[in-house]
Amino acid sequence: MNNREKIFVTLGVGVTSLFLFFLLVINPLDKEIKLLDRKIAIKKDSLGKLDTLIQEYKVVNKTLKKMEARIKNTQPNVTLRSLLEETANRLNIRQKMTKIKTQAALVSRNRNYHEDKVKVYFDKLTLDELMRLVYNLETSRNIIKINGFELKTTYRKDPKYIMFRPVVSLFTANEQD
Repeated sequence: MNNREKIFVTLGVGVTSLFLFFLLVINPLDKEIKLLDRKIAIKKDSLGKLDTLIQEYKVVNKTLKKMEARIKNTQPNVTLRSLLEETANRLNIRQKMTKIKTQAALVSRNRNYHEDKVKVYFDKLTLDELMRLVYNLETSRNIIKINGFELKTTYRKDPKYIMFRPVVSLFTANEQD
């Protein structure tokens, strides 16, 4: 072979070697790097969500500890029915409480306290009486939660009256062994 042919063959082998090196080494590595970059972005997003959940957990856990401490300081041996009747008597609306119906409460995984739950039927409440009732329940020494309610004006002749049906829970401490 002459010099010219040797140069062309050498260049051809060099170019082919570079092409094969790029095709077999660089290209798969580039694809793998891009895949890893996408995975890193997904993991960063997941870590951001996890950090948010951790912060929310801390807030909920702090609130739970406050509530548990508050539960320990509630009046002992009080029932939700008696508490509701006492509140209605104090507000002079006991005669408007027509029925108290026991509801199924969620079972707590925490054995330090339990929940009693009822649906209370009030008829012909005025707006002022309703507001005083809700305020007294929410500011009670005991932990009372209004889980939901129905609210209607059902008296067409006198629409100032309201039918109020709250679902109310009372959280109390269990007896310690």
